[in-house]
Order: sequence, then structure tokens, then C-alpha cells
Amino acid sequence: VRDVLSSLAIKIRSCKEDLDPQAVGNALYGLQGMSSDCSEVRDVLSSLAIKIRSCKEDLRAQHVGNALYGLQGMSSDCSEVRDVLSSLAIKVRSCKEDLDPQAVGNALYGLQGMSSDCSEVRDVLSSLSIKLRSCKEDLEPRAVGNSLYGLHALHMSSHHLRSCRPS
Repeated sequence: VRDVLSSLAIKIRSCKEDLDPQAVGNALYGLQGMSSDCSEVRDVLSSLAIKIRSCKEDLRAQHVGNALYGLQGMSSDCSEVRDVLSSLAIKVRSCKEDLDPQAVGNALYGLQGMSSDCSEVRDVLSSLSIKLRSCKEDLEPRAVGNSLYGLHALHMSSHHLRSCRPS
């Protein structure tokens, strides 16, 4: 798998065409279960971050959900993960579609293992909260579970907690 990932990273970097939104979602979705501790995964993430930024089309709700879902278990301590998150935050903000319950659940589920001490994670969360407020559909039980499970391990410093308290 490591050899394949190394070869893919090279091919991604040399690809002259931009990724379309479905390719962005599918590429990251395919990384689920992989570890950002692996140098080959980090190399693929680095290559994908560049391609995500150059994607000219807006992501649709499903692409947003799939892309973030694929990052589950990766560490926001990793610069390549932060680079992908930064690129995705921009794409989430520019998404013209409302997120449906499945996209919300998948997107937040993908953040498990990340730290809210990381500005890129906070940027994605901020972008998702805007999309969540505009979600017209009720969340189904599975989406609620996935959403909260993804948030369960996010570290919140006292500064973040203070900003969440009602006045």
C-alpha cells in the first residue's frame, strides 16, 4: 500500500488537469482508515491539498461530507492534514448547496481525532456551523450520532469554552 501511495502522490502532482468536485470528495474519502503518521499518506495529502485549492468548481454537499469523512482519525498535528483542512474550509464556505443530514454527519464524523486548538480545524468548524444553520432538513438519528461522535474528542481550551458560554 505504501508503494502505491508513493506512486499516486507522484501521479497526483504531475497531473495537469484540475480535480473536479467529485474527485476531491472521492480522493479524500478513499483515505479513511489511513494514518497521517505514515509518510506516504502525508505525501498524498500534500499533493491533494494543491489540487483541492486549484479546483475551480464548487463542491456539492456530498463532496464536502465525503472529503471530511475521509480524514477521520488523522491528526491535526500534521502539517499536511492542516493544509488539506485549510483548503477544504474554503471549499465548504463556497458550497452553494445546503448540507443534507448525511453530509453534516459525515463531515463532522471525519473530524474525530482532531484538535480545536488548531486554527484550521476551527476554520472548518466555523464553515460547517454556517452550513449547519442553513440546513433545512431535520437531522436523522444517525446524522446526530455521527456528528456528535466526530466532535467528542475535540479538545477545547478554556478560551474556547468561555466563548461558548451564554452571557
